[in-house]
Amino acid sequence: MPPGNEQIPAHRAILAARSEYFRALLYGGLKESNQSKITLDVSSTAFKQLLRYIYTGSSELKDMEVDEILTLLGLAHQYGITAFVKAISDHLYGVLTVANVCTIADEARLLDLVELSDKCYEFIDRNACSVIKHDSLSNLSFDTLVMVLGRERFKRIEEIEIFQAVHKWCQNNDVAEEKKTYLYGRQRIKMWLLTPG
Repeated sequence: MPPGNEQIPAHRAILAARSEYFRALLYGGLKESNQSKITLDVSSTAFKQLLRYIYTGSSELKDMEVDEILTLLGLAHQYGITAFVKAISDHLYGVLTVANVCTIADEARLLDLVELSDKCYEFIDRNACSVIKHDSLSNLSFDTLVMVLGRERFKRIEEIEIFQAVHKWCQNNDVAEEKKTYLYGRQRIKMWLLTPG
């Protein structure tokens, strides 16, 4: 199988046995079912790790960077290899830091991985004062940012800190003005309500 320009050999029967996606692709009457080679638009590094898991049931996640692991998580999710999605999620629980939790939370929300999302939000809640000041908060998607800022723990953080984080996020993200207006408006109303007088 050649993801990108690299050809990576694999057995159709094994792929189909471990993944509904590959079963449909390779045996479901699609054009790929008659081809000796198929092209997948994926990272060859991630695909090799996926194949390693498909063939052996193990992987070397501890030697990978978080962004590589998230690419692999997306691939395992896309191909419906739920045991690997679970194994990757379990690994990610153990490597959560203030620097990476926002990125992991965003990916978990995007893939609708509820348990991983919950673990990320629990970590964010425990470390809210550090997370709100960390640069990685600026990398959150709009939807995840709104969800994080709406959490109970963030209601106990100084409003000026939240406003500064929102301002930094708005400066670093090219999003529609109505989203920025929503974020700024939400924080201004809170600050106005807290202003004495």
